[in-house]
Formats: sequence, C-alpha cells, structure tokens
Amino acid sequence: ASADQAVARIRLAAQPPCNEEHSRHMAAAKALSGAPVYVSDGPNECNMEAIAPLCFTDGRIIRPLAPGTPVYDDVFFQPDTGNAYRVMAPLPNRIATFSGTNIEGQPGNVTATFKPEMYAQASGLIQPYPGEWKMPKAGLVYFDVYAQKGGVFDQPIHFELAEFSDCLLQVSPVENGWALIGRTDKYLCGAAVERVVSSKTRLVLNLPEAGPVAIFAAYGNPKSDDIEFTDLGNHIYQATLPAGLVSITR
Repeated sequence: ASADQAVARIRLAAQPPCNEEHSRHMAAAKALSGAPVYVSDGPNECNMEAIAPLCFTDGRIIRPLAPGTPVYDDVFFQPDTGNAYRVMAPLPNRIATFSGTNIEGQPGNVTATFKPEMYAQASGLIQPYPGEWKMPKAGLVYFDVYAQKGGVFDQPIHFELAEFSDCLLQVSPVENGWALIGRTDKYLCGAAVERVVSSKTRLVLNLPEAGPVAIFAAYGNPKSDDIEFTDLGNHIYQATLPAGLVSITR
C-alpha cells in the first residue's frame, strides 16, 4: 500500500466522527494515493463537495502518474515532533502535488514546510524511474488548492495545521513564461487538463470537460475568444474553459 493510503487508514481509525472538513481530507488522501475510489455511504448521505473533486462528471477518476509517497525527510516520520507528515505525487506535464497532514491526534498545531528543491523528489515512484526531475530554468509556481491562491515558488512555504487537518499544494514548472495549474475545482488540478503546446505567445490546452482552469502568465494578460479571465493575483489567472482544445494568447 502507498504511504498516502496509510495516512487515510490512520485518519479513519483515529479521527472523530466525520464532518465536512474531515471528509475533504480523506478524499484528498485518496486522490494522492492513485487508488480506486469507492463510496460506502448511501447516495443521499454523500458529501459531494468532497467527492466531486476526485473525478470528472462521467465518473473517470483523476489520478497521479504514480502513487503518493513520503518526501525524503519523512520516510522515517516520527509523530509528536511538531511537524506534519508530508506526501508527494507526480502529475502529467512534470507537475507535482504535495500534501501535509496533522496525524498526531492531539490538540494543537503542527507545521508543514515545503521547499522548492523538494520538487525534484516527486518522480520517485514513476516506473520506469526517470531520475529526479530537474529544476526548470524558468522556475516554479505553487498553488494552494484549498486557499485558491498561489505565486512564484522560490522560497519555503509554511502551513500551520490544526488537529486532523491537511494542506494541498501543487507545484508547476514554468516554460515559455507559462505554467499550467489546471482545474481548480479538483484535488489534482494539473491532472485534469492536458497541456498540448506552449510558445512565448501562445498556450494550447486540451480539456476532457468544461470547468474552471487556472494558469500562470509571467507577463502579459491571457486572452481567448469570448472567454474572460479573472486575475487571482501574482500572475495567476482563472477562466471557465470549454471542453476540447483551447488556445490562449497574450
């Protein structure tokens, strides 16, 4: 079993009765694990706000390229140290998703710290193993999936996590002044959109279905026919894009 599946089991065994926030945390762990998804509650009892980000509307599960695994420093993780348990998973287009979880089961916050150099580790369980991912020359962009904000990832980011809570951070490489963030309503944002090609003036995406998509544009304002982009700050823009090929220019 993957490390993140183990995290999910710990949550199920140790946490109090589920509420909306706990349901989201367990669903996010399942997304990172790459494992099949099943729902044990009756249709009228399901928390769809937690379940819908796992898949497309036709039921196809959005999966990473390989199962989630601990970051190198947490392979021999010890609880009760004041630190969160951190897991990473690789997505298409050399995008990585990181999760930090407070699994200590005691009141009080723990700290989850993510550093740019941890991006190279995300390829660890891809088969055949391609080696560590190289740091892109143009740098990295982060996106806080829960807070729906991000920016240039050039220094450590810290999260303070309360009991049985987590954080979800996506890291994307910058190429030709663009970075794909992806479907912002999904746990694995970058795995829900296929980036086809990019140049200094154009980014072409392929969407399996319509939905809210965020991108990073290092310069210029992105535009596309009859599509209005919203500026989320720090050069990140979001728009509701149609299914199929979408061409974005600046």
